[in-house]
Amino acid sequence: MFIHNFDALVTRDYLDTRFTEFETRIEAKMDRRFAEVDRRFDALEQNFELRFERIDSKFSRIYLMFGVTMVAVTIPILQNFFSG
Repeated sequence: MFIHNFDALVTRDYLDTRFTEFETRIEAKMDRRFAEVDRRFDALEQNFELRFERIDSKFSRIYLMFGVTMVAVTIPILQNFFSG
């Protein structure tokens, strides 16, 4: 005996609506994830910028100390060279 159960049949419209719901749910989840990743990346980038500013100030001091050392070493050598 061949029985048709019309309530259990899946129509194309039903599948389209279910797929659309699934697609919007997945897109919303992905958008939330991307927003979270962007927020983390911005915080990380800000942290790196702060660290690089500190490093740049340390390099400025090192360059200044190196310059003072070079002047302190080369001036006596040049005085001995030109006075002799």
